Amino acid sequence: MLEPAQKKIIPYGVLEPVPKKNTEAQELSSVIRQALRETTMPSVEVLAQDFLDVLAVDAGLKPTAVIGFGYPMNNALDRIITLAPMLGMATSMSHPWQASCDSEDLPSWYVETLARLYASTPIHIVSAIPASLNALMTDGSPLSPEQESHSLAYPSCCVNEYHRRRHAYHLLTLDMLARQVNGDELRMRRLVQSGVAMAPKDEAETTALLWATRTNFAPCTSIAMCGACAADSDSPARRISAQFRRLADRAGLLPFLSPI
Repeated sequence: MLEPAQKKIIPYGVLEPVPKKNTEAQELSSVIRQALRETTMPSVEVLAQDFLDVLAVDAGLKPTAVIGFGYPMNNALDRIITLAPMLGMATSMSHPWQASCDSEDLPSWYVETLARLYASTPIHIVSAIPASLNALMTDGSPLSPEQESHSLAYPSCCVNEYHRRRHAYHLLTLDMLARQVNGDELRMRRLVQSGVAMAPKDEAETTALLWATRTNFAPCTSIAMCGACAADSDSPARRISAQFRRLADRAGLLPFLSPI
């Protein structure tokens, strides 16, 4: 029987070797592989990446993982959430947060509408550090990119560029909404709530929208790489990716992850 354990956390930016597997880590890896084999989710890669993030928390490579975003609760996810506390990790249900920089210069009705949509979307937080878990347990208050980077152990350069893209996306969305309904705020609000996709008006807007929505994940991680990290094989995101790949290999998860 697994007993609650205290985890050593490797500080972000200190790239130490992945710790050797112990009995608890082997059991967690075994449960994860079995859960992935049994899942009926059409996109097993998403679930596998979530579970690899949980293993990274268990190994001390990051303080906190956010899992379950964009798909419903299932038996595989439930098993991992149940097992995590036995390994010294706290778990909690929350909802996606808005970064403080995402809502700059946006109308209040748009920010409030997004907040309601986020509040209806559950996520699960797995953490070895209570302070990191609490930081992500939002009550609707926005997080700064610095808080997000620290809690999830993502390179700050990647987090900042991701949110620059998100902000650009919101501005483009508002422009396209206003054009479609002649600036009628009530109709714009309804379109946001319904999730209707907007159509760019020309090549320049199409190019801007592609930049705003492009996401280049570092292999074996949930890190949306910035352009600088993607171009440099020894960048912060690439080094973290190499660590996570070694962890995935040791845990037998590589066959379940997206091709590298």
